[in-house]
Amino acid sequence: MNRLTILALAFASANAAGLNKRQSLSDSDEYLSSVCRPTNDSGDPDWSAPCNALVSVQYTCMYGISGDTLVHPGDDYEEPSELPIEAQRVCFCESEFRDQMAGCMDCMKAHGGVEGTDWFSSSLIDPAVAEYCNASAPATEGFANYIFEKVEGGYEDSTTDSATSESTTISDPIGNKTDVSLYFTPSVTGT
Repeated sequence: MNRLTILALAFASANAAGLNKRQSLSDSDEYLSSVCRPTNDSGDPDWSAPCNALVSVQYTCMYGISGDTLVHPGDDYEEPSELPIEAQRVCFCESEFRDQMAGCMDCMKAHGGVEGTDWFSSSLIDPAVAEYCNASAPATEGFANYIFEKVEGGYEDSTTDSATSESTTISDPIGNKTDVSLYFTPSVTGT
């Protein structure tokens, strides 16, 4: 199973190769998805949850489409083409992506996710995002591939034992509550 559970969830449709690696979600993956990517009364994503907002930012920056398009794609929906690499970089670097990623990681951590499998520390994510957003360096690849390589490689380099146990149960310290205020205070407010 792919070790990048949350990144795979966040980048699921943006990186088809990542999806192909994940044949099925384990019970803990499904649980974390349900509490960190909650839905509203109509069954649509609750866009105030950081993991849902993260997916929306990702689709906007990679494809130029809104999160609502993902929820209600219509019968004639086709996988969109990615925006040019430089346009992706500008969008990601000028958006609320980093803040929403921090909130999503905080959610996974607060609900008992495993570091390196379900969430990654800001000490791995922040340098990768800063390097990607360095305007003096040419943009040479899409954001999803860049972050997958940097974060996964950084985590494996920082651990002496890269093998992790695959658990199908999870111990959730805050229960199945989805209130964002239990684990995260965004630094930026807005829609």
